[in-house]
Amino acid sequence: MAHNLITLLGGSSADELALQELRSIARDGVDVRLIADILARAHQVMRRLGLDPSDTTPEEVYGALLGSVKTDQWQSLLDDTEYVLLEIKGTVISFNPIDVIDSYHYELPIENRRMAAAKRGLGWEITRRYKSHPQTNDSRVNNVADRVNWPTEEPQFCRIVFEKPSILTVGDIATEALITIAEGDIEETGDKDNQKISLALGARIAAESAEVQDAVGGAANAAVAFSKLGVQPSLVSWLGDDTVGRQSLEYLRRHGIDMSGVKLEKNKRSNYHYVLRHKAERTIIAQYEEFNYRWPQPVCQPDWVYLSMISGQSWVIHEELLNYLDENESVKLAFQPGAAHLSWGRDKLSALYSRSAILIMNVDEAMSLTESESRSIDPLLVSLHKLGPNIVVITDGPSGAYAYDGETVFQVPAYPDPASPIDRTGAGDAFASSLVALLARELPIEEALRRAPVNAMSVVQHLGAQTGLLSDNEIIDLLESAPDTYQVSTRQPSLD
Repeated sequence: MAHNLITLLGGSSADELALQELRSIARDGVDVRLIADILARAHQVMRRLGLDPSDTTPEEVYGALLGSVKTDQWQSLLDDTEYVLLEIKGTVISFNPIDVIDSYHYELPIENRRMAAAKRGLGWEITRRYKSHPQTNDSRVNNVADRVNWPTEEPQFCRIVFEKPSILTVGDIATEALITIAEGDIEETGDKDNQKISLALGARIAAESAEVQDAVGGAANAAVAFSKLGVQPSLVSWLGDDTVGRQSLEYLRRHGIDMSGVKLEKNKRSNYHYVLRHKAERTIIAQYEEFNYRWPQPVCQPDWVYLSMISGQSWVIHEELLNYLDENESVKLAFQPGAAHLSWGRDKLSALYSRSAILIMNVDEAMSLTESESRSIDPLLVSLHKLGPNIVVITDGPSGAYAYDGETVFQVPAYPDPASPIDRTGAGDAFASSLVALLARELPIEEALRRAPVNAMSVVQHLGAQTGLLSDNEIIDLLESAPDTYQVSTRQPSLD
């Protein structure tokens, strides 16, 4: 039986010696019971997949496991298989949900399949079982485990697999048709603070350009940004089981985003928006579907949850998210409220505001939430901080951004545009997601604030919310040529 465990762990002589030492300490069948449990759990999963454990190939098992990710049953199917690996005709297959999801998302052939999470899980299970044996002691078992790099505490699979902090984004996804209207076919009316556009009723207007962009919205934009900035993104969202939804799913999957929390709902249409573009501004005609907004238990605990724009029909998921955060106190919440959140007011979401590690919004949203008639930044920062977040951030377009941690106000100017903006869509999302990603990587707030506006600048130089998103190295390269005036300043808040 020990030989079987060694095979599952990878067959190293170090693992073999470690198991021999642990068996000599315990002197009974810990390995036997563990192998029996592994076989029982693997065979149960195989039978639920419609496979005969006594007559199947590794290719059939691997394909069925990956295929299960596309169904509603996969979470319950792999609910307790973190340490389950099975040797089938000389090939070891992982039943760990992280390995399965990762292999599915990256479309890996069986010869390149992922098994790291399951091996870590099995190492921990061996350690755990021997530590709980009456003939052993924790110190001695830990010493053996340390020599072969088995976990001595329950592993966090997200961090182990990707070696990056993990951020779970939550919010609605939409596909957008971006339509640029010719200058002569549109009329601007109103003043600076209330600009409007008008078109001739009944006219046939030619578009200068039209482009469809899959999978946009605050949560999706953030997840794509995270994938470029050294964190591992996952997503909770809802799509219709239609062509638009499946295209969005595949688009985000190509960015390496864990899509296991995305629900494709039968007989629903995916959100679709029409964006009328004029110069660098846009007017959005939005169509939202009413989905079944429920919180899906994450496969593994993220380091952060990033809550963004979501339908006004989604109140129940906010209650369920709060319960999840209460049960997982180490998870930090980044909150970038959408229109529905602001319409609910302060009191209804007071628990979310007070649970937030960081709250990010623009100056108009801050005025709305605090019921202030003044655009004065410092009083707005102080009022937002009284709601309970650790850090509050207000963006003010070309004037830059401000952060407040209860003691110090940090101010950063907008990063200079190299040319006139092409499209301002997504600038706020780029700034907010960059800031959160950098804080998740434990950069000081001054450095995170210095880098985040660079991504916002790049986004407005491209069409759409995601095309201009930069990698961390690209941001650092641009900072090397920043003007001397581009600095983060600090001060005490002024309430005058």
